[in-house]
Amino acid sequence: MLSNSQRIEAATRTLVGKELSAKAIELAVKATFPGLTVGVYVGDAAYTEKNGKIVPRTNTQAGDTDKNDGVLVALSNGKYRVLPTEKIVRKERTGRGRRGADPAATLKAATDELAALGFKVE
Repeated sequence: MLSNSQRIEAATRTLVGKELSAKAIELAVKATFPGLTVGVYVGDAAYTEKNGKIVPRTNTQAGDTDKNDGVLVALSNGKYRVLPTEKIVRKERTGRGRRGADPAATLKAATDELAALGFKVE
């Protein structure tokens, strides 16, 4: 099963560079994965941009940083910008059997599966 950030990445590859609301991203994920029964947590896949670098956001209450891939950049106007594949910040996969998983291979498997179902995947 794909992680939340992997589903968001797969659903937004045709929207690279666009500024989207969380609702628009959620709808894109649900359209890409019509049988999805889990929530879409857009903020969990969003990093921030500081001094031209994509960096994890800090949860000031818990004091820790994002643990998901940075597929989006959170903008100050409540929207998100979709990052191109080469700028996505990859986090090491750990726990729940993902240790050592190759995110690119996982994404390829997901896009192949979508293409087999008749979805146009670029």
